[in-house]
Amino acid sequence: MYEENPVTVMLIIIGLVLLVLLLIIKIYLREKQPLDTFGKWISDTVRYGFKHFKELFAKETDDK
Repeated sequence: MYEENPVTVMLIIIGLVLLVLLLIIKIYLREKQPLDTFGKWISDTVRYGFKHFKELFAKETDDK
């Protein structure tokens, strides 16, 4: 099937991966308040992103 329709097979694989990720998130949020948990997840991600960016930027200035 892959040799005849590689795009279709890739889309099926991507769809299955997304389905599994959505199921994992759904199970994780089942017993929690979805909006509170989602807000904390977003804030943690943003905080980590800023911290990681600052570390990368600081390393560039130290090398010069």
